[in-house]
Amino acid sequence: GDGRPAEAKEWLARALSVNPFAAEAQLGFARASMLLAESRRGERRDAELDHAARAYRAAAALAERDPAPHVGLARALAARGRKEEARAAIETLRQFDPGSAAELERELAKDLD
Repeated sequence: GDGRPAEAKEWLARALSVNPFAAEAQLGFARASMLLAESRRGERRDAELDHAARAYRAAAALAERDPAPHVGLARALAARGRKEEARAAIETLRQFDPGSAAELERELAKDLD
């Protein structure tokens, strides 16, 4: 089964329904979706990656200078095969955290070719 990530995602979805402007809850929801994507295949995997990307985008908008949502967004988009969007997320990160952006580029190099 999905175990704790599915349970966490359910609780975080409830929290976000009350306050969608909670950056940490958005980030947690995105991370739970990424964990679930690892154990899924096909459309179910793609759906979890899409959930993660949406939540990472929301977290990035709420906490613009926090590298974590930008890193997560690039990873989710790269895993989904959305290379140009992943590169754009890395470029946004580079504006305020060039070191993390360079590290992320190395990590995702094979996915972004």
